Amino acid sequence: MEAYFYFGGELPGKRAYHSCICLAEGLTDLGVACYSDFANYLPGIGKDFLMKYDDDHHIQDADIVIIHYTLYERDVHADETLIRLNRLPRKYITVFLDDSDGLRTPGFRKGAQNCDYVLKSHYNRLYEYPDNFVPWQFGVSNRILNAVSPLPYSERIPQILVNFKAKH
Repeated sequence: MEAYFYFGGELPGKRAYHSCICLAEGLTDLGVACYSDFANYLPGIGKDFLMKYDDDHHIQDADIVIIHYTLYERDVHADETLIRLNRLPRKYITVFLDDSDGLRTPGFRKGAQNCDYVLKSHYNRLYEYPDNFVPWQFGVSNRILNAVSPLPYSERIPQILVNFKAKH
């Protein structure tokens, strides 16, 4: 089984997004090979890219195609791109990751609505969503777990971190 993370070309600074990293880590742990349209995210020194680029692995060969909502920030024709990716016949399912804040987010756009699933963070059960929306969380990455794993819980100092994002 193969997953293909489609970003629409290299990202500035060759960075991945947290939700993509979490999904790729989980899929890799399940034995799913993860590819991308560019080599993406080195999880540690001496390790291979988590989402690999390989000329022999194309989007049409994947079983799952995962698209991050920031495609709309980089591709002025994102709706058309997503509609084209979702045309039948195809062997893959498409998953659109919508991690954005707000009420009307990219998952509501025409192209994203053509995807099989929209994994929606900031989901509110009191709001009516389209049928292809699935409540989703940001997740915890292996990098975060590794950063806190050196100390057993009994040896940690209980503290509260107050962290406000911009505009909050």
